[in-house]
Amino acid sequence: MSAHPTAETALTRALTRASDHIRRHVLEVAAAHGVNPPQAAILRHLDEPMPMGGLAEILCVDASYVTGLVDRLEQLGYVERRLSPTDRRVKHVALTEAGESTKAALRAAFVEAADLFDRLDEDEQRELARLLNKAFPD
Repeated sequence: MSAHPTAETALTRALTRASDHIRRHVLEVAAAHGVNPPQAAILRHLDEPMPMGGLAEILCVDASYVTGLVDRLEQLGYVERRLSPTDRRVKHVALTEAGESTKAALRAAFVEAADLFDRLDEDEQRELARLLNKAFPD
């Protein structure tokens, strides 16, 4: 076995460290707002009112699980349930003003967590972004 890690192993380790750093910071911000990771994910994805089933699809969970998450977010005053304008059987989840504020804080946490890239100069940051976009295209 080689004493030097392969490029793939080194890359995996580096990405894991970066991911862990960002995740820890975002979880701290989420906890400060009283939400757990799945609840934070709901807040981050609510750009407009969305059916509960749509949230379940985004989170890759059962719709019944989303109900409990939304219940807690509603108790905290971050979301409200609204009847669908096209189907009264469907409830949409919408952010409240407090939810918008919390969502902004969570999104800012991702940006703040990127301080680990401050060690790279601007050209290195651009090159890293180019490579990651190549590896993970939309």
